[in-house]
Amino acid sequence: MTIESFDDFYTKQELTGWLSFFVRVGNKFDQINPILSDHVKGRKTYKIPKLELIEIIAKMLSNDTVLEAINQYFPEEIKEKLYWTPGFLEEGEFVDFAGRNNYAIDYSGVKMKGWCSIFKPEATRVSFYETLLDKVFFPSFIIDLLTKNLPKPQAYYLQATESFDTKDLFHFNVEKEIFSNISEIAYLLGSDLLKRGKKGTILPSALKKMQADYNIEEPYENSSHKKHLLVRSKVLTEYMESCKINELTVIQNEVLPFLKKIAIEVQQSKIFTILQLPNPFVNNYVRRQFNDKIQGQLINLFKTQPDAWIAIDDFIKTINIQRIYCSPTKSDRNIEINLKTQYSNTRYTLSPEEAISVLGVSTISSLIHFLSFFGLLEIYHDYEVPSVKSRDHYYNYTLELPFTNIHYFRLTELGKYCFNIKESYSAPETLNERAEIILDEQYLLIKLSKKDIRLQNVLTDFFKPLSETQFLFDEALFMKKINSEMAFEQKISRLKRILKPVSLTANWEKVFDDIRGRFNPFRINNQYKVIQIQKNNPELLFLLMNDPELKNLCLRAEKLHIIVANSKYNKFINRIKELGWHIDQ
Repeated sequence: MTIESFDDFYTKQELTGWLSFFVRVGNKFDQINPILSDHVKGRKTYKIPKLELIEIIAKMLSNDTVLEAINQYFPEEIKEKLYWTPGFLEEGEFVDFAGRNNYAIDYSGVKMKGWCSIFKPEATRVSFYETLLDKVFFPSFIIDLLTKNLPKPQAYYLQATESFDTKDLFHFNVEKEIFSNISEIAYLLGSDLLKRGKKGTILPSALKKMQADYNIEEPYENSSHKKHLLVRSKVLTEYMESCKINELTVIQNEVLPFLKKIAIEVQQSKIFTILQLPNPFVNNYVRRQFNDKIQGQLINLFKTQPDAWIAIDDFIKTINIQRIYCSPTKSDRNIEINLKTQYSNTRYTLSPEEAISVLGVSTISSLIHFLSFFGLLEIYHDYEVPSVKSRDHYYNYTLELPFTNIHYFRLTELGKYCFNIKESYSAPETLNERAEIILDEQYLLIKLSKKDIRLQNVLTDFFKPLSETQFLFDEALFMKKINSEMAFEQKISRLKRILKPVSLTANWEKVFDDIRGRFNPFRINNQYKVIQIQKNNPELLFLLMNDPELKNLCLRAEKLHIIVANSKYNKFINRIKELGWHIDQ
């Protein structure tokens, strides 16, 4: 609670309502009177300046004795509402706080009576469940204070799911595969095998080939939403690339520390987990507003049930009751502006339910999916993805919720280790070992000791495959798309990096030296000018061949051309003029 919170949320008139509330409650609870007497004794409250009023109220609400007295005065049904909602009372509900007449709490343009003006619609939306327009609110910072000393309801603590029906759900767990997945992707990144577009981003076709060749399991392979089919491959590759992870920096026995680093960064909010919001305007806004402690709060929450399956509905319910604010402030207004910017000038306002889904549930779901992609969580989910039903077809894509289809999740053994719940984890001792590379010293032939899909994919970019384990050098294939000596040298360097620790033998070096020697056989010499004689003039030609001075200044070439050194050009032009010819300069 801060002075700024009161100053931003309440007018001076409404603050006098708060003070009046304390005076009336104090008449019934003697504990409050001593705190009030120093401030209001002998004074009329309306004469107290606003900042002093705020200080009085802040002092009252910071006192546990006062809060205990107020909580005794709250009816049980109001206490329940304070916990189970962001702090709203139904419109028209009658509440007796002061021992006087019941006052209806009404926001719709009717001036609230007496001190009941302390209730008002939420002005700044910071709750997980967005406020509804037909409700009346305490501000969230007041709710947090009033519930501080109340008994916690059972749902305040995350509940384990004892049993559930998995008949129509799909199970996704890559704990065992994640080590080989990361090793394969690191190899591909290190070998530059993944093809990229003009902007440098990896092409979907390259991700699809990677997923098929290396059996990288995707959670949505049977989904009708095509853009979601390669989401795990995309997340793994882009995140590893952002960390500059390739086979040169991460070897097999470093995969486990890498996964533990991910777990640490998630808790420190160094990884932003919004994966699924298709509207970049909304995504960027959430990225700016996202509370930097939320990821750690969510992780700590499901760590309270490390061995249990957790229902996503129970998880969200607990988040709501604990008021872990997963929606940015003023989100509805900003999303309206962003949508208006992207989709013509049609005004479109998200309903509270849409705002909850687009921002709150999506944030939570994307975090769970992110961790499941790295084998730290296992999940049960639907293949088909629900979409928000918008009032305008322009927004169907923007409000689509690709990954809000999780039903249950839990920590894997790997996840427990990475989040420091268990002390050790037995990682796979060996991953997919590379085949041995053998260079034939007589022929331009490469042999593999066994079938190796990684090397096969790489080597076919350089050589002609004769079988799954033999590859023949083909100069035309090797030089395909090489249009400069620099590109040639880069491809040689890439080949040497792939073949390590094997070095090129003499016969291979000789072939590459021969190709290197055939680059750029011509050089453009800019030290000379080539001059063409415009017509066959016997007199001029006679002078060029017989005048001693001109003969020293130029050389005659084929088809009425002469060559003059730049350093002699002016002398050449002057001599021509001396002999009676006119030259434009």
